[in-house]
Amino acid sequence: MEKKYIFQGIAGCALFGIGDWLLGFVDPAKVNGDVFYFISVGHGADYPSWKITVTLLTAVIGALFMHQGCVHIGDLMKSDKDRAGASRVFAFLTYSWLVLHFIVTVNVFAYSCMCRDFGSEQAALLSHSFRKSSAGDCIFPTFL
Repeated sequence: MEKKYIFQGIAGCALFGIGDWLLGFVDPAKVNGDVFYFISVGHGADYPSWKITVTLLTAVIGALFMHQGCVHIGDLMKSDKDRAGASRVFAFLTYSWLVLHFIVTVNVFAYSCMCRDFGSEQAALLSHSFRKSSAGDCIFPTFL
């Protein structure tokens, strides 16, 4: 395995971690342990648009680098069957985590915009109705 793939994997993990930290960092005094509160109300109107943009950029770039690093870990395996299986597993995990990250980021961005434009009550109403919809049932159980 070439050293460049090791460094790509490390850089990808670091960038993805930065994106997750930016998305998840809120004032801990506001979060009372309820995950739904953390995802929507916890970010609220104080969540700036630049933070969403930086979160998505670091996550996408990080996932691409992380994927390169993880796929080439399969080169260390001896049999072709193991190598192919490892590549598929790493591809699935990398991109499924990226999709999940994107969904949460878009939800936080939508809540933040609604809160700024229409007030926190309307934003909370939208968030709760989204959570009760079929799309919300697919997304939110992963956090509970």
